Parts: sequence; structure tokens; C-alpha cells
Amino acid sequence: MTDFHGLSVLARGAVRALHWRALLLWWASLSLVALVAALPLYALLDAQLSHAIDAPRYAHALSLLALGEVVGGAAKDRGTVWGVLAALWGTALLWPWLTGVMVAAVRLGRGVRLFALAAEGMREYGRQLRLMLWSLLPLAPFVAAGVWLVHVARERRFDAVLESTVHWTERGALLAAVLLCLVPYLLTELTRARIAARDDSRSVVVHWWRALKLYLRRPLATWALSLAILVLGALLIAALGWLRIAASGAGWGAWWLALGVTQLITLAGGWLRLARLQVLAQLVDDDATRRAIEAEAWRYDEAA
Repeated sequence: MTDFHGLSVLARGAVRALHWRALLLWWASLSLVALVAALPLYALLDAQLSHAIDAPRYAHALSLLALGEVVGGAAKDRGTVWGVLAALWGTALLWPWLTGVMVAAVRLGRGVRLFALAAEGMREYGRQLRLMLWSLLPLAPFVAAGVWLVHVARERRFDAVLESTVHWTERGALLAAVLLCLVPYLLTELTRARIAARDDSRSVVVHWWRALKLYLRRPLATWALSLAILVLGALLIAALGWLRIAASGAGWGAWWLALGVTQLITLAGGWLRLARLQVLAQLVDDDATRRAIEAEAWRYDEAA
């Protein structure tokens, strides 16, 4: 049998995800599109708050009234709206390439050079774009099933005797709906991991179908590894988010600290995405090894 243990797989995935070239491309790309949205917003904030009577107080914290005025002004300002739309459009265009970079980082390891990794991401662009579009097809029935479960739970409230029963039924239905909606996403991530680990076809449908069969063979391992690395990444991002809130304040020192923590949050998001692919790629390799061992044993029994 193969040496496949959950904690060791998570540890290897977390360490292998510290791929500085892939994380650098992730950070630089997302920082660029964030800058496109931030510059018009910065100009708007400067115009609204810098010359206000309460500007020194706003430097430490915004009141709800001031925040409401800023949000209302941003919604009416064309430059801010166009900046946000341009950033969203740029993110949508870059996303298949960034996904391809992550897939290439899993496949090629840490020895690949920066420009070679970027070029490999471009080579994967078309396939990752097709996979994104294909993943929308199985999403519809799972979302419909989740909506139906929530609807049935709400209809049952009229037949329930205890109010606590109603709450538990609705919460259970909502949890089941969320898990159902996560299944297509998990299958898509498993497909990407299979492309990284076993690039034996250019067809995303073939890879998706084989990933589906792997999921049906080992659903518990797929869910356990995915949720474990997700919780680990969420805790890291939450800790950095708390540090970012605590770093708010006046002065250049607080500004640079807040900026640095924000960049760490961006890098943590990239690390989480790469770590999930690394973990699932190990599952793909282990499943292929197990099937090869079983096939060899079956041939040996037939020969005997």
C-alpha cells in the first residue's frame, strides 16, 4: 500500500505552497489591478476628507456618518466606478493565467524560473478558461438542489410543533445547500490538480470526468483534505486581517505597517490556493499509484 497520511499530506502541501515565484506573480498581478481601483478612490477620499473640519479625527477612524458620505460619493463618482469596473475586468482576464501559473507551479516544482513559470501559465490560459466555463454547467443542478432543500425546510415549518425543531431543520437544510454548492467547485479544483499531476489529455472534459471518478472513489479524503487546508488558510487570513485592523492609525509608521499587512493578506490568499492544489495533487498521485498496484495484483492473480 502507499504511504498516504492526512497530516503529512497537509504538511507537504503547506510547505510546497511556499513557492516564491508563483506567489510573486500572484501578488504583482493582483496588486496591479487593485491599484487601478485604488487610485480613483484615493483621489475621491482626498477631495472629501483632507480639507474637512474633522480631518485629524478621520485620520484615526471614520464615523458611520462620514463613512456613509464616502460610500455615497464613491457610488456617484464616475472615476471610482470605472476604476472598480476596470479592476474587476482585469481580474477576470488575469484569473485563467494565474490559475495556470499555480497549476504549473505544482507540476514543475520550485526549480522553474520566473519567466518560464509565467510562460507556462500563458500556455495553460486557454485550458483554464475552458475549464472555468465548463464548471458552470454542473453548478446549475447542484444550486437548484440546494435551493429546493431550503424551500422544503421552510415549508415544513408550518408542520413543526417546536420552534427549536424549525431552527434546526432550516439550519441543516442551509448547511446541506452550502455543501451541495461546494461540490462543483471541489470537482473543478480536483480537475486542476489532476491537470497538474497527470497531464495526459488536453481536453478539460476528460480531466473533469476522471476527477469525478476519483471523487466518487475517495470522497472522504477529498473533503477532509480540502476543508482542512481551507480552515488553515482561513485562520491565517483572519489573523492577518485582525492585525490589519489593529495597525490602523495616523502617521507614516502605521500606514506602512497597514500596507505591509495588506500585502501579506494577498500573499496568504495565493498560498491558500496553491496549497489546496498541492494537497489535491498528492491525492491524485496516490490514487493513481493505488490503482496501478491493484491492477498489477490482478494481473498476477490471473497469471497464477
